[in-house]
Amino acid sequence: MSERIRPVLIGGSIGLVVVALFFAVLFFVPPLLNNNEAIINPNVVVYNEETSPFKITASDKESVTVSSLDGISETTILSADITENTPDGLLRKVISTEPVDGGYKVTTVPAALTDAIEKCDVHYTITMNTDGTYEIANSSANETSPLFGIQKAYAADDNPDNLFSEKGSFYDISVGNIIEVDLTINSGDITMRMVNHFYAGCDFDFATVSFEKSFGDYLPNLPSFEFFVGPVPVVFTNSLDAVLSAEVNVSSVTFNTGGAIDKAFGFEYTSAEGLNSVNEDSSYWSDFEPKVEADSFSASLDAALTVTLGTRLYGFAGPDLSVGVKSDADATLTKLNTASGIDDAITIPFLDGQYSGRISEKVTVPISGTFVVEIPDFNPFSSDDSIVLVDMEIFNTGDMITLFEFSKRSRIRGTIHITSYVERGLEVGIPADMWGGWDSPLCLLILEQPMSVSARDSSTPPRITQKEVRVINLPYTPSMDSYDGQEVTIEVDDDDWGYWPSDISGALLDISLQKTPKIEPLLH
Repeated sequence: MSERIRPVLIGGSIGLVVVALFFAVLFFVPPLLNNNEAIINPNVVVYNEETSPFKITASDKESVTVSSLDGISETTILSADITENTPDGLLRKVISTEPVDGGYKVTTVPAALTDAIEKCDVHYTITMNTDGTYEIANSSANETSPLFGIQKAYAADDNPDNLFSEKGSFYDISVGNIIEVDLTINSGDITMRMVNHFYAGCDFDFATVSFEKSFGDYLPNLPSFEFFVGPVPVVFTNSLDAVLSAEVNVSSVTFNTGGAIDKAFGFEYTSAEGLNSVNEDSSYWSDFEPKVEADSFSASLDAALTVTLGTRLYGFAGPDLSVGVKSDADATLTKLNTASGIDDAITIPFLDGQYSGRISEKVTVPISGTFVVEIPDFNPFSSDDSIVLVDMEIFNTGDMITLFEFSKRSRIRGTIHITSYVERGLEVGIPADMWGGWDSPLCLLILEQPMSVSARDSSTPPRITQKEVRVINLPYTPSMDSYDGQEVTIEVDDDDWGYWPSDISGALLDISLQKTPKIEPLLH
């Protein structure tokens, strides 16, 4: 291992310099899980609480207070790991110094990784635990696995739930996240790749509910984590939040659904191309499994689980990544006594029989990522002024990643009959004088075979009743005349049905539609 750090000069003799350098290497370099080749720039001073000739007594975003200036000058890059007085770690350029009570105020600006590191090639895997601890594995770049390939940090049958697990009245959720960081630097050229391997297992049993809950009280207070490139600590601060919301309305049905969000997403920064997104998906979702309590049922669902992970390099810059699952479902269905007269009658997984009406279900994985830079024009990766980072969206998929989608409407088949109330009355044996000379147009769909329909009756309040129908009244427009005598299909939602007819009109037709349907002629 070859490392160069700036020795802290204690005396004037060469012998003491050699001794000082020996102890600097012995005490300043934290133990590494695996050795890695790293060359550190000579103006880097790595702070150690036990052995440094000065003490850091306070720090903020713009300055560091130290007990003395031993080893510190205006060319120094000051580095520190996570301590009580440097909770975000440090990688700062020294701008100026001035005496203050009890020591010296060192004015600083953030330094880029290439300001401190001349050469490195490392790969780390970070696993955060629910008890606020983390585990870091260091893999040498000399291993056969590709340095920049996304690698699963867990076996397929051992999905992580290391962040939290929570079970409620209608949900059972477990969430895990493992971070992989690749960093290679060579004389100012840098490639850094940070990938979150995120997993959320979800199981829901939905009845009517209106619900929104933040899991902030259940989530671990994620600690900052750090890994070392030679003696230089690379520090990331973290935040985590999760929110579950659900708006569910059901009638005569409950249902179960579930699946998993399984994603690898993050960013890659290169000197050649700047910042780019990483986004891979292995998520899956099951069909909705209904438990029906009556022949007619309806359901609407709008539910979402969103997990937001924030990471900052030395507290200054990094990604805010949001991932989750969004589910929308809508159904209004009536079980058919017979499929006659119905084209594309709907069959439902887990249910017997056929249904008329409509059903749509969609499950998506919306993810978004924003790279946040808290200091204008600061590039935390490279001191190359040609690439300036600002707050920028690195990806936003919306509903493009679809795990499950199903949509279907039943179509009713019959023959269009354009007539009038008087003519229709004569057809069924009702004298014209009973209509008082009313000869308004009437557009009917005559079914070959009766079908079962659920609709409201004329009682107060109205009741939903189910009857066999064969003659359906469609809203008339002059364009309907072109369909007279043709066999057609129409699409009908259950909420398109009007009231059952009463009195004498019930002899002319069985039921009316409230809006003009989509009509498609049948080709023979």
